[in-house]
Amino acid sequence: MQTIIDIKILSRRKKIINLIALGAFAFALGALFIQACGYREATVEYRKATASGNEAAAIKTLQMLATSQGLYNKMHRGNAYGTFDQLITDTGLDKRFAGDAPVVSGYVFKMTIMSNGNGQPAFFSVNADPQQSVGTSATGNDHFYIDANSNAITVNHQQQAGPNDLPVDQ
Repeated sequence: MQTIIDIKILSRRKKIINLIALGAFAFALGALFIQACGYREATVEYRKATASGNEAAAIKTLQMLATSQGLYNKMHRGNAYGTFDQLITDTGLDKRFAGDAPVVSGYVFKMTIMSNGNGQPAFFSVNADPQQSVGTSATGNDHFYIDANSNAITVNHQQQAGPNDLPVDQ
């Protein structure tokens, strides 16, 4: 009986040693890759890819916010658009957007809303700006904008975007 237990323990130890060896091999292979590409270049490319992904996420988020605002506006008979918190409550918007200037995927979202009154229709606009737009820790490069008057998202490469900037190629 003791021999069977000893064999099982040895078998488990061999499996653990094999897993450790496999992990060490994968680590060494990754280190060689980084060394071959250059650590700095690998880091720069990773950061560029992250910023690019954040920009794509910001565009999709603005599209989703416009859809949520359209739903909110219909729920309120065309008289109002909602704040982030109101959209969370009434349309099921993701709770990550709570507050006045939520930060999601490296972008700060700021919303302006106006209820209808004085003969003016209700209005909303949303700006999406990178938390950090310059340097090696940039979370994005482009600034985006959307409003109630158009479903077109506009982009500005240097500063906060507005309704008169160029539309994003979608």
